[in-house]
Amino acid sequence: MFRKFSNFCNKTIIFLVCVSDVIILAGNEMKCYEVHFANISSVATFKDYIDCLFAIQDKIYINGDLTLYRDYDHMYLKIEIGTIRNKINKSFFIKTFPYCNFKPKNNAMIKMVVLSLRNTTNFNFSCPVKKGKYFFWNLKIFSPEFPYKLFYNAEIVYYVGVRSYFKHQGKLIPLTETNISFAIEKSC
Repeated sequence: MFRKFSNFCNKTIIFLVCVSDVIILAGNEMKCYEVHFANISSVATFKDYIDCLFAIQDKIYINGDLTLYRDYDHMYLKIEIGTIRNKINKSFFIKTFPYCNFKPKNNAMIKMVVLSLRNTTNFNFSCPVKKGKYFFWNLKIFSPEFPYKLFYNAEIVYYVGVRSYFKHQGKLIPLTETNISFAIEKSC
C-alpha cells in the first residue's frame, strides 16, 4: 500500500512541476504574438447623420474619429468575426446587440476588443448617445487572457465587420459599416 501511495506522490509532484513549467512557458510565449492590422475601410450610410475616418498606424494601432450630427436613443452593433483562407470567408461569430450598457460575457475575442476600446476612446457604451466628436487613438488589440497561440496560423487572415444601427419606428436603420482585416503574427 505504501509503495502505491509513494508512486502516486512521485507522479503527482512530477506532474505539478511540469504544469508550472507549461504555465511559465505559456506566459512567456504570449508575448510572442501580436495582432497586425492589414486593412480597414468604413462607410457612413447617412452623411447628414454621421462622419467617420479610420486609419491603421504601424500595423498595430487603429486611430479613428467619429462625428455624430444628432443624438441616438437606441443604437445597436452587429459584429461579425471570421477567417479568410484561400479567398474563402468563413464566419465563426455573428451577433447583433444593443450598444447601450454593453458588457461582453463569454466571447474572449469580444472581451479583448471592448477592454482595449475602453482604454483608448471616449465612447462610453451608454445611451442616449449624444451628438459630438468621438475618437479612439492608438487602439491596440491585446489581452493577457486571450489564447493567441490557438488562433495563430500563418496562412489565415481574420476579419471583423462592425455595423452600427439606430432604431427608427421599430426598425434597425444602418448607420455605418467598418471592415477590418488582421493577422496574428508570431515574433519569437
